[in-house]
Amino acid sequence: LPPPRPPARGGRLGLGYPNPPQPGVNVYGTPKPDEGYEVGKIIVTDQNGNPVEVTVKPDGSYTFQQPSGKVTIEIIYNWLNPFTDLDETAWYYEAVKFVQQNGLMNGYGGGRFAPHYDLSRSQLAQILFNKEGRPSTETGGDFSDIDSGDWYAEAVTWAAENGIVSGYGNGAFGPNDPITREQMARILFQYAQMKGYSTSQRADLSRFADSSRISGYAREARSWANGA
Repeated sequence: LPPPRPPARGGRLGLGYPNPPQPGVNVYGTPKPDEGYEVGKIIVTDQNGNPVEVTVKPDGSYTFQQPSGKVTIEIIYNWLNPFTDLDETAWYYEAVKFVQQNGLMNGYGGGRFAPHYDLSRSQLAQILFNKEGRPSTETGGDFSDIDSGDWYAEAVTWAAENGIVSGYGNGAFGPNDPITREQMARILFQYAQMKGYSTSQRADLSRFADSSRISGYAREARSWANGA
C-alpha cells in the first residue's frame, strides 16, 4: 500500500492498517481537514484504476477492504467560504477563493469580503506584501501621511523600498485613495521588474478610444499590462 497522495492544500490523512496489508484486510483512516476546509469526497482505486468501495462513518473516519495489489487514496477537501457576502454563483467567486486560500486578501472581518468596494492604494501594497511573505523592512516610511502604527505602514514601506510605489511626489502616498487602473498597472509593472519577470510585452493602446487620457507616467505600464 503506497502512501496516499497528499492534497495541494486542505488537510492531511491519518491511515491505519496491518503491515503489510493483505487482501481482504480492512484499512481505515481519518481525514484531517485544515482550518477552513471540510472533507468533500474520499476516492480509493485499485492498481487497475477500478473504484474500491469506501464506507464513511458518522465520525468522519472511513474504511475499505484491501484488494489485491496497491491502491491509491485521494481525499478531496472543499474550501469553506468564510464570507457571508460572497455568492458562489458570482463571476468573481473563484478569484476571491484563490486570494483567500493563498493569504493575499482576508476581507474586512465580520465575515465580509466587500466585493464591490473600491480597492485602495494601501490595500494593493498590502496584497503584494502578503504575496512576498511579509518580509522585514529596513527603514521607516518616508510618506507624510503614513504613521508607523497604521495597519498598512509596513507594506507601503516595503513597496517603497523596493521601487514598487513612489507616492504622489509631494511627500504623500494617499493610502486611502481609491487606486486607479493606470496606477495599478504602474505598480504591477514595477513589481514585475523587481521580481525579474519579463516586461518586454507591449500592446498598441491606440485601439482604446480613451487612450489619449492615459497619463504619461503610466503609458509604458499600461502597454505592458495590456500586452501581457
